[in-house]
Order: sequence, then structure tokens, then C-alpha cells
Amino acid sequence: MNWSIIILAAGKGTRLKTTTPKPLVPILGTPLIQPILDLSSQFDFAKRIIVTSEYTQEIETIYSSELFTFVRTEPKGTADAVLQALPHITSDNILIAQSDDSFLYTQQLLCDLMKQHDTCQSDFTVGLAAITEEIEYRSGIWGPETQQLLGIRPEKRSQPGDRVVCGLYAGKATWVQSMFSKIPASPSNGEFGIPTAFLQGIESEDDIHMFPVPANQWMGVNTPQELEKAIKSIDQSRKIR
Repeated sequence: MNWSIIILAAGKGTRLKTTTPKPLVPILGTPLIQPILDLSSQFDFAKRIIVTSEYTQEIETIYSSELFTFVRTEPKGTADAVLQALPHITSDNILIAQSDDSFLYTQQLLCDLMKQHDTCQSDFTVGLAAITEEIEYRSGIWGPETQQLLGIRPEKRSQPGDRVVCGLYAGKATWVQSMFSKIPASPSNGEFGIPTAFLQGIESEDDIHMFPVPANQWMGVNTPQELEKAIKSIDQSRKIR
């Protein structure tokens, strides 16, 4: 299997207003990062890398294992975090998953993403999750027949039926190295974000595609309100089962 996975777990989680490292915030007893770590062990990845920071270094102790390689970095944005992990990558392709977005991902979802990425021979594939209510996320624009990603809407307010960037990506390692290393920092916060990279790829007419993530396999957990909503939703789904 010519794939590796990079799990991003370096964020401070300032908006969540908790002293617990964001990836370790529990939902009904399960830390946010746990499901994607469990999923990664079900694949024959060449490397499983977890990017941490001084704020989340506790993860290195809790999940110490021969399965995982830890890379500690200073939080400078998601694209910079990926760049810090790339020297450990030997595979042609990489999955990138943000630990706080990945609680509901399934094995089949990751299989389908990698298959589509290979089939389309994409330089980079962006997961876009369907939403069922209005949320403060930016949504994607794509060609309905080709799934070629055309851009991201500028307004940070998405409506039911839109698809939003959900922290799940696949990319050719060489493209990621090249594009991520030359993007500018955001003028608003000084960080280097993954969306900046794939938007520049679109401008360069690289092969950037979207991958459809079902509404029931993604949830954003960035605020206390979103965390409370996530806990209630998962608790209800477990009771139904």
C-alpha cells in the first residue's frame, strides 16, 4: 500500500475554551482523536504520523506505540504542520486528517477517498461534507460531472445542501511538498493553512478534486456549543442502535 497518513493534533483549541488539549476532549468518554487512530491501524500504511505541539504533547505519552511516529511542532497552521511531517514520508500518497474533525469517519470512507484519488490521478483531493443546517463554514464549488474542485465560496456561512471543507484530504506527496512550501501566510492570523494551498493549486490548473463526505460522517467541534451538540447527537445515535 503506497500510502501514509498524517493526523494533525497540534491545535490549541482556543475557541473550545477548555484546559484539556483539544484532541483529548472526550465525547461520551472517547477522546476526539481516538477514532482516527483506531481507523489508521486498520490499514497497511507505510507511516502513521501524529503531529503534536507543546500544547498537545500529552498525546505522545497516552498513545505511545510502534504504530505511530510523533512529530512535535510549533502551531503555525495546518499546512505547516503537514510540512513538518513530510520528511518522514516515503510513500507516493498521503492521507491528511484533522483529529478534531474525524470522530465519525469510517474505514469505508477512507477506502473510497483513496480509491477516488488514485482513479482520478489527482494532485490533491479535498473532502467536502454535506451539511443539513446553516453553519459558519466555507463551502466548496465543483464541477458536478467531473468533481473537479473549482473554488471555495468567500462567505463563511453555509446553507443546508452545501458541502463544507471538513479536514480530510488526500494528496501526492511531491505535490504537497511543492505547493505547501510556497504558500503565503494568512494576513489575518499569520498561519499557513491547507485551503490556501489547494486554492493556489486550482489557480495553477493542477488536478484538484472534491470527495463527497456524507453528512452523518462529519461534525466540526470548535466551540463549547458544537461540543455539546456533538455529545447529544452521538448519544442519541447510540441509543437508536
